[in-house]
Amino acid sequence: MKQKDKQKIEERKGRQEAEAKYTQEKEKLEQELQQMLAEVANREQFIITCFALGVSCANADGHVSEEEVEELKYFALGVSKTDLLTSTNKSLMDEMIANPPSLVTVLKMIEDHGFNSSKYTELFSQIIHVVIAADDRTDVQETQFLKEWNAAAA
Repeated sequence: MKQKDKQKIEERKGRQEAEAKYTQEKEKLEQELQQMLAEVANREQFIITCFALGVSCANADGHVSEEEVEELKYFALGVSKTDLLTSTNKSLMDEMIANPPSLVTVLKMIEDHGFNSSKYTELFSQIIHVVIAADDRTDVQETQFLKEWNAAAA
């Protein structure tokens, strides 16, 4: 075999190895990106579920007060506020304020998204307490909501 032929074979082999390495790196990057997007989606779903629970609690007395909404937004969203949420989820939160979900609906959300472990349940309980305290009064309906939550979370 001639030297030129050997050189062409080596060049072709080098290109194939480089292409294979590029393909592996690209697939790894795509997997990492998919995982990151899934984590973001899960984070947003968790925030929406927290918000739904809080609005449901706030509506226990038949009225969602501005104080309750502000406390809930601060507690559920933290420092990020709504700036980091998708416009779809921002709209969903506005819809929840206008038409609060029932506790049954929220419990289904919690179950459907796998937020039913004790670490989530403790946080959800804190949200309920924050919302109940937000307007500086506790109604019988809010106390009943808390009892129903505690029974469901047990």
